[in-house]
Amino acid sequence: METKPTKYVLTGGPCTGKTTTINHLGKMGYQTIQEAASLLIEEEIKNDIPLWKKDIIAFQKKLILKQIEFESQINPEKITFIDRSIIDTIAYCKIFKTEPTKEFVHLAKTHTYTNIFVLDFLNFYETNEIRLENKKIAKKIHQTLINTYTEFGYDPIFIPALELSDRINFILSKISTQAVNHFQETRHQTRLNI
Repeated sequence: METKPTKYVLTGGPCTGKTTTINHLGKMGYQTIQEAASLLIEEEIKNDIPLWKKDIIAFQKKLILKQIEFESQINPEKITFIDRSIIDTIAYCKIFKTEPTKEFVHLAKTHTYTNIFVLDFLNFYETNEIRLENKKIAKKIHQTLINTYTEFGYDPIFIPALELSDRINFILSKISTQAVNHFQETRHQTRLNI
């Protein structure tokens, strides 16, 4: 029987500390996947091809393909933390008032995740070459992400604006509790099948 990967998504609006948290989890030895959108935007800025500004659907398609490429490299035996997911792409289509294609929706439904962590905004907000949104737009993005994950059947776990070490402990505590619950459910099902 093939092992289903244990994939946890970290999401939230811009400047919620996702990348810092993912990087720290990686340093702790967890398998991580970096945010595909930031990597693609950096690449486009470097090559002076701002597709993300000109054609949102073409950019989102490129983004989903990159996300699938990253996720296909996951070792299913390890716990993985992902900086955003395909569902974030659907949310961003909504934010840009662009209808996500049927293909996007299908891919979002078929690439499933163990659970979703939504990081709350930090006590500061800053923009950069990639993060151009002001705080008001960032809050709208944040809420759209939450709504979209809920529409896809997820019950996100919310992580408050804590110190990095406290956020890490919060996440690890939640996945530990989920693992114990899953083990107990599996054990109960095994007994019922005997």
